[in-house]
Amino acid sequence: MLKKFIYIFLVSSGIYTSCITTHAGIATSNIPLNANILDIEYIKTDEIEKTWWNFDIGFLGFPLKEPPIDAAINELIQRNEGDALINIRYFTQKTILLFMTKNSFKIKADVIKIKKPAKK
Repeated sequence: MLKKFIYIFLVSSGIYTSCITTHAGIATSNIPLNANILDIEYIKTDEIEKTWWNFDIGFLGFPLKEPPIDAAINELIQRNEGDALINIRYFTQKTILLFMTKNSFKIKADVIKIKKPAKK
């Protein structure tokens, strides 16, 4: 009977102490394209996902490493040999399990190349 109680307690505490939250957003581009809007070449739509962990105690949270958001954007641009991202869609997801929090950041965007104007 005690083993059954301990098992039920552990399963229910795992369920009631975990949580998942999500946020999403959009952006037009990662750099200003005012003068270059007509001189762009579409390369492809691509996506990337990065994760990192936090140690959380109530209201205090300590990241175990820096969130890799800039690294995700730069990797997406470099692996497609582009110059910028447009039509950016992103979402973050946070999964809390007892004292550990797993953060995920996923970005999907159109990679473009800015054409250099011909010299006159």
